Amino acid sequence: MKKNKKPTFIWIKITVFCIFYYLLTSQTVLAQGCSKANVNSYIKKLKNTDEWIFTIAALRKCGEPAVSVLAANLKHRDDNVRIDAASALASMGTSAQTAIPNLSAALKDKNAIVRSSAATALGSMGNRAKIAIPALTIVLQDDDRSVRSVAATALGSMGVEAQAAIPALTSVLHDKDPSVSSSAAYALGRIAANFQYEAKSLSSSDLVKTISELETAFKAIASSKNKFSDTEVMLLEQSLKLLKAERDDRWFERVYNWAVQHKLMAIACLYFISLMSLWSLILWLRPLWLLNINNVLNKYIRLALPGSLSKIEMPVRCLLFVSFFQYHPRVVDAWINTQLTPAQSRLENKAIRILVPRVGKNTQLEFGILQKYAKAIAWECIKQTFQPASVKRNQVLAAITPLDGRNSAQIYLHFLEKNLGMLQTVGKAQDAIRFTHDFVAEHLASLYLIEHCGNSEVNWRKFLAQVDSIPNQQAIRGFLLAVRDSSLVLQTLAQIPSFVPEEIGTRVGIVSNLSGQVQIV
Repeated sequence: MKKNKKPTFIWIKITVFCIFYYLLTSQTVLAQGCSKANVNSYIKKLKNTDEWIFTIAALRKCGEPAVSVLAANLKHRDDNVRIDAASALASMGTSAQTAIPNLSAALKDKNAIVRSSAATALGSMGNRAKIAIPALTIVLQDDDRSVRSVAATALGSMGVEAQAAIPALTSVLHDKDPSVSSSAAYALGRIAANFQYEAKSLSSSDLVKTISELETAFKAIASSKNKFSDTEVMLLEQSLKLLKAERDDRWFERVYNWAVQHKLMAIACLYFISLMSLWSLILWLRPLWLLNINNVLNKYIRLALPGSLSKIEMPVRCLLFVSFFQYHPRVVDAWINTQLTPAQSRLENKAIRILVPRVGKNTQLEFGILQKYAKAIAWECIKQTFQPASVKRNQVLAAITPLDGRNSAQIYLHFLEKNLGMLQTVGKAQDAIRFTHDFVAEHLASLYLIEHCGNSEVNWRKFLAQVDSIPNQQAIRGFLLAVRDSSLVLQTLAQIPSFVPEEIGTRVGIVSNLSGQVQIV
């Protein structure tokens, strides 16, 4: 029981003091009133430290009459009067908010104590004194260190309303005086903490701007950790993390805002993503459709790009991005599956014969000569457009007769057509021939071209110039690939210039990097 009496007695004394304090201040106000003269008498009593608490309480009781007198005294010519008025207003807190304009003006007072007290008074009012933020921001550059320190603290007490002062407070972090830089760090921490609670109501643009400014401040603090306390660093760091978490949760809004600000880029991204998604879906469900779409679009050669890019032409299927899927393994596998079964059935029903090429009864055709005739005929079928085409029989005979006479030309032509089945007769008048398989014609013609051009850079340059003169190079891609492959194989043997495979590869979209790896463009 004895242990409980002492705390109870202390609380009784505190209660009695509060009642006495209230009655005393009330009686003081009632006895003297709140006229201008009485308020001035209260102000004079502020110099008496014994009566300071009761005098401030009396001024608060007076309210607006006291505030108006104190605000007017901020312009008094006597320094001491201005100091007392500013100190009194600082002690009255939010009760003195009607004096905010006068206190803002007092921030320019010639006396540092007045400026410091005015800043303290504004800080005690919190965000209610937000109209004084520009003036307090200017005071951060004051010559007096105590004024700078108090101004920074005052800005910190105004919370999110002091966002405009964040850059100025960040620069004050580098102040030579430790008390000033510490006050700035603490103020930034308080502002960040207030933003933490207001983050949900901030627009995305304001949130991003705030995070950017606070990040700059945090980097300045983190780079000089020895200069600031752990509390100041952690206060800003934790608030910044929570603000970033709120920003990251708004990814859809951020994407939408970016799209509104960059409409052309957003349309381009949407166009690309939509088409790639469509082709990917078709690739998964119906891969052969992609091959058919490519074949249909291949009929349309090129389209000129709009605006300043009108001189550039691109294939339609490239503009639709469907060409990227033409040789996808899934498409190739699907095509092979459709061709494999019919080919197997035809092969099973076909009698296979091994034909031995002979001119007469006992004379066997030489393979080297046969290949020479085949290459010459292939070149005759391709040389006009660099695409396999039909050629008049008489034109072919005229081209290959110089090799070994007309009789031999007719014999080899007949053998290639009737015995090997490499050639077929076409046309209404049955007077033209062509290769049964285009890829065979392309590879044989490529060998003929290599023999013709050899190691002559001039001949190869002429050939490349002819290639560049053809508008639809996609149509001759098969022949160009055959020339490139053959030149790579025979480059050393035929002494082909090194630029030939590279130049042709560039035209068909194949680039070899320094490590020898091949990239398809």
